Amino acid sequence: MGGSEHLWGKERAIEALMIAQRAGGVVAPALVTFSPSLLAKRATEDGFAVAVLDAGPHRLSVRAVARLLRRLRDDPPDVLHTHEYKANVAGRLIRPFLPRSTVVLSTSHGWIETSSRLAWYAALDRMTASLSDAVTVPSADMLARLPRAARAACVPNAIGDRSPADEAARRAARAVFGFREDAFVAGTFGRLSEEKGVLEFIAASNDARAAGVTWALAGAGPLEAAVREAPHVRFAGYLADAGEFADALDVFVQPSRTEGLSLALLEAMRAGRPIVATAVGATAVAARPDIEALIVPAGDAAALVAAVERLRADPGLRERLGTAARGRFEAEFRLEAQQEAVLAQYQLALARRRRRLEA
Repeated sequence: MGGSEHLWGKERAIEALMIAQRAGGVVAPALVTFSPSLLAKRATEDGFAVAVLDAGPHRLSVRAVARLLRRLRDDPPDVLHTHEYKANVAGRLIRPFLPRSTVVLSTSHGWIETSSRLAWYAALDRMTASLSDAVTVPSADMLARLPRAARAACVPNAIGDRSPADEAARRAARAVFGFREDAFVAGTFGRLSEEKGVLEFIAASNDARAAGVTWALAGAGPLEAAVREAPHVRFAGYLADAGEFADALDVFVQPSRTEGLSLALLEAMRAGRPIVATAVGATAVAARPDIEALIVPAGDAAALVAAVERLRADPGLRERLGTAARGRFEAEFRLEAQQEAVLAQYQLALARRRRRLEA
């Protein structure tokens, strides 16, 4: 995969999966990144084998593919598990030159299509999916967009469990971020970019109807300056672990314009927070409308405000949605279930490969 100075959804998902795989004792994971990254640094500190190709973070170059191939031919894995379009395409390009016993499993965490360039990358990932031995995506709608020839499966994203905060822990978390005990806090966290709905979040904070709400945001990214300048947004900066921030919220807001299956959403569900989210990607499948969340149209700041105000006025609804969100997380999105599903895909792909070699 590529490199980043932060841990976003896919990086955190990979890190958690590697740790779970090693603990399970069946898979011995190693990491290869195209460029230096915080994920590579943390994986090294955690004792994993890590290789950095140092081939640049933004383009899939011939040099990057060649270096990846040399690395894998020197130490061939049983499974090459690639993540996101650049690594997925690179894995497919070198597949014919790897040992015949190695299988390539590709994971797409979400196709961002907010610009013509990103739409092309997403289309390239989908168009070449059948060249992988197996493909996983986190949602059924992504699965439906893959070619029929692709050997694809839906494996939802997941995170490790932690107990929801009790009232004392919630008060302590609010104190960490400077929220008054009597404040009603609506917050979100993640990458500060247009596709994550940051501009809609800022617009909601400026709505006169939301004057009694404390709007809080944590993260980093290209819109950080706009967030810092927003007069009604409390900015908490980048948080490597947003668990305590989630505990401090009264309502979690996910204003995204596009998503796969957001780990921030899963963190809010794990924390038992009531949710306001946009109807994009797998969001409304994970947090179902009026069961675990209030779902509003993407790009509609006024609808975000109306939903947050509805929850502020109805403590019973907040309690019902938060309790249901926690139950849904426990049933569907715990890391152990994802690890088992990924391992099953490894075993299935390896079994198919063995049968072809024996034929």
